[in-house]
Amino acid sequence: MTRALMRCANGHVTPLLPTRTCPGPCNLPARPHDPEAEPAGGAAARECWSCGREEFDATAADCVSCGKSLTTPLASIDFGAAGSVEIWPGEVRMLGRDDETPDHQVFASTPNVHRQHAILRAEPDGTVTIEPVPGKANGTFVNDEEITGVYRLHAQYQVRLARDLRGTVRIWP
Repeated sequence: MTRALMRCANGHVTPLLPTRTCPGPCNLPARPHDPEAEPAGGAAARECWSCGREEFDATAADCVSCGKSLTTPLASIDFGAAGSVEIWPGEVRMLGRDDETPDHQVFASTPNVHRQHAILRAEPDGTVTIEPVPGKANGTFVNDEEITGVYRLHAQYQVRLARDLRGTVRIWP
């Protein structure tokens, strides 16, 4: 006899229930569990670098729990409640409130951050740098020191844009 199973966002596999929620401690919504989607040969699931959720669907590009890419970035800057900015090797990211920048929502509620405030770069060799956009007031700071040119970032460094927005750097090996 085949039983229909569900998997909640925390990865608990349970029998299909009318409520479609995990009966375990998380009580999160569940989705149909497909054993075929689990890695062959008992291989471990991929874990989301952002929220830690296990993903068994080898074809999934994004985490179903937090929406972040399942590909681990080279680095991120966590700005707390404002959000975070991730960067992958070879990328260049403009940090600022400009609607054309992919992470503008992180900076949207901080009016003293310029529309184009600083440039974040991730080199293929693993080097991550930040550089203030020339001619912008309000400053770009690393560990509470204002920077005026390219500055190499390391894990746990503190980045501040203008007076109000502070973030912590995270680097993945």
